[in-house]
Amino acid sequence: MKNYLTPLLAMLLSVAAFGREPSTINWLGFENEEWTMFAGGCTNPAACNFDPAATFDDGSCCLENCVTINIGASDFPNEMSYVLVDSDGTEYLNVSSGPNPVDYNLCLPNGCYVFHMYDAFGDGWNNGTYSITLENTGENKGAGLFPNDPAFQAFQKDVYFVLGPGVLGCDDAAACNYDPSVTCNNGTCDYVSCYGCTEEAACNFSPSAVYDDGSCCLENCLSLELIDYVGDGWDLGTYTIYDSEMNLVVEGTLESPLDYELQHLCLADGCYYFSVQGSGYPEEIEWILSGIDAGSAAGDGLTVTNTYFSVGGGACFGCTEPEACTYNPFAFIDDGSCIEGPCVAYDNPWTARPTTLTNYPGCVSISGTLAGATRTQVATSPYVTGEDIWFAFTALTNGASFQVTCGNADIELELLDHTYHTVTSVNLVSGIGGEKLNIGTLIPGNLYYLGVRNYNSALGVGTFTLCAQNLKASGCPINQGPYDICDVMKAPFSGTSIYNFVFTNLETLEESVFYSNGSTSIALANVPNLTYETEYELDIEAVYRLPNSLGTYEYINVTPPPGCTVTVGIPGEAEVSSTYSCSNYGAIPRIRYIPFGPRVCGATGYQIQLINQDGIQEPIIYNSLTTLRYFRFAQIPEAQNGAFYDVSIRPIFSDGYVAPWGPVVCLQVAGTSSFWTISNT
Repeated sequence: MKNYLTPLLAMLLSVAAFGREPSTINWLGFENEEWTMFAGGCTNPAACNFDPAATFDDGSCCLENCVTINIGASDFPNEMSYVLVDSDGTEYLNVSSGPNPVDYNLCLPNGCYVFHMYDAFGDGWNNGTYSITLENTGENKGAGLFPNDPAFQAFQKDVYFVLGPGVLGCDDAAACNYDPSVTCNNGTCDYVSCYGCTEEAACNFSPSAVYDDGSCCLENCLSLELIDYVGDGWDLGTYTIYDSEMNLVVEGTLESPLDYELQHLCLADGCYYFSVQGSGYPEEIEWILSGIDAGSAAGDGLTVTNTYFSVGGGACFGCTEPEACTYNPFAFIDDGSCIEGPCVAYDNPWTARPTTLTNYPGCVSISGTLAGATRTQVATSPYVTGEDIWFAFTALTNGASFQVTCGNADIELELLDHTYHTVTSVNLVSGIGGEKLNIGTLIPGNLYYLGVRNYNSALGVGTFTLCAQNLKASGCPINQGPYDICDVMKAPFSGTSIYNFVFTNLETLEESVFYSNGSTSIALANVPNLTYETEYELDIEAVYRLPNSLGTYEYINVTPPPGCTVTVGIPGEAEVSSTYSCSNYGAIPRIRYIPFGPRVCGATGYQIQLINQDGIQEPIIYNSLTTLRYFRFAQIPEAQNGAFYDVSIRPIFSDGYVAPWGPVVCLQVAGTSSFWTISNT
């Protein structure tokens, strides 16, 4: 008999592959009803795609999730593509320029999924739709359109869903909306709303910020308002801000679909210019910049000229002629303020009088006059000033002191760095009189300019004398060691009366600071927390107590150059012992003080050991945590009346080091019996 089953199954699979209905086939004499008994499909009732009409199992059973993804008709299907992946990156569907409308029947395991939709042109799917349906329950996991963005930015759209147990949300603990119950990330993590500047001293401090985003501005906070009248952003237009050296400092835009945004800018002192370019619709654009020296500036997208502005007292506008007495090297727009020469000597920082600082307390007076001088435009102190004369010096240490004596002008002192930017200024004396400036923040080796300025020319103009002093540093100890705890350390004399000895443990980086008032020498035994056999970095600060313009004293710490290291060694071993003994004193009452010596420098206490000569009692150890060099048997309850003890003593030090035991001395406790009750008084 012929085997018809094999060709019959082959025909069945072939027909199924082309989507033909098996019941319409009449082959080898089988009637339609007879043919249906050989229909293939899923015969497992537990499967989500169970087919009760199937007569044999064709291996298509899905025991997890039957998911249908439907792609609706699009006007431009060749631009469309889509990918289905799980959280592990496994792809279950990847179609590029696929046909539509179309259905995809997928059997998927439980897990987290994202359906990525792409459009090659960037204008969405042009009426094309999508839907994701779980056939087991009929649940809709996502459906809708992929709409166009007004500025043709619709290149990608993502749909997240979960099959089986799981919670969609943000699972990143660093995000503002982190949810610990979430098991599937849905791309909604917020890294903006809870971030901001958390430093209260900053001008853009945000009280609502939980995490600092590094945006804190400690200089000049500017507010920039960006406006678009249509409400679709600046249509690829951008703004730029350049500094006076033509370096790009900031650039940005108003993103679609916004019509307004307030942006905060953080700029250093200086001169800048602002411009807008590149917009397809410049007539829609407007901007307002606030917080600049002029208060505010505004403009629109049609203005082609640059808007110049300054912050921090900068000078975009000024005299641009290098030979003029009022030349301003920062200015790049001439405002007609140039005063032609000849200029008086030292009228500007770049023509300043070279000056050498003399070591305090010495002083070489320098005479000068404000008569005929102009007002420099680079000094930016908050005081209204007139004429000024300038001196140039190189800082020898971080400290210096300047005093001007004047009886015919209201003096202000202003200090500039080598770039002509203000470091500090002082005008404490009201009306005619001199000023004194003490400073401890100079950078050794850097060039500085000191301006003697007239605060109010109407009060008078005339001569002055300047005293310019260097606050000398101390330095490494005169004797580099090695030291032990019993040694004395001496610092080089600097001219001051106060020295700070700062020891930094090079292993732990912990500081042990000893302040010495009025002496260049310290005993190492007096420095708290020093440890032995330890290397330290040593900074000996010279501290100057100087009056300011009003006579109020200020303290200026002058730090030495780095590089001093010292090692504190083991203290000298001292043979500590009692001056009493059995042979020279006899039995000692319990309340009598028993002296011992010698004194051991650096010791924070002493340890006393008693060994009963009868050989029966265990040795007794008593710790005297004081530097007093005596003890009493009354403090040691274990000491028995009448007993003879071999007594040894050794010093204890703060870092746990203990010296060897001193010589053994025989001491007897007064009393007739070792069985008496001992009083601890």
